[in-house]
Amino acid sequence: MAASERPAVEAIGVTRIIEGAVSTTLVQDINLDIPKGQFAVITGPSGSGKSSLLYILGLLDRPTKGSVRLDGRETAGLDAEALADLRLTQLGFVFQFHFLLPEFSALENVALPLRRLGRDSDTTILARAQSLLEEFGLGGMSHKRPDQLSGGERQRVALARALVNKPLVVLADEPTGNLDSRNSELVFDLFSRLAKAGQTIVAVTHDMELAKRADRRIRMVDGRVVADEH
Repeated sequence: MAASERPAVEAIGVTRIIEGAVSTTLVQDINLDIPKGQFAVITGPSGSGKSSLLYILGLLDRPTKGSVRLDGRETAGLDAEALADLRLTQLGFVFQFHFLLPEFSALENVALPLRRLGRDSDTTILARAQSLLEEFGLGGMSHKRPDQLSGGERQRVALARALVNKPLVVLADEPTGNLDSRNSELVFDLFSRLAKAGQTIVAVTHDMELAKRADRRIRMVDGRVVADEH
């Protein structure tokens, strides 16, 4: 398979079981591939395994069985350090709670992943961060701290931070869960625009109206994929 044809991320026979007095199966026998440039959403009722699958795809959790491939690269045998490096260089994350550092400005928050990489000059890093803030309509707010921003603005800053390293895949877990309908639509419009420009996005959402804007809807029930609509 040519490099351009490789899926951005693949789950191959993925099962996740939490062992205990009573074992709990979070996801079971998942086979899934997300092509590059696709905006896919994972939907389903609470407890269906949506977030568990997202965390496995994002290398934040390891499957009990099966494996995940990132741009064709097998990740099952990688140690914690190698996985952390892949998360930093190839993956971007957006969560329901923005997790911005309160003592840093919007610009500094967005710049953090690039500074962790340590590949560019500070001038280049700040220019890239500022460019993303401007793209998301926040160019005039780069100096503000998170507590000086609205909920929708904070989530857009979090999205800019997820994109600053130019990741292969952005993974979003209920990114609009704390937003009103106007800001929720704005975030999903940004996702749609980014996907049209070639960015791969996988998002968990409970909002079916917003899910309709995605290229693909993957529905889960009881840890299994029960529908996959393109």
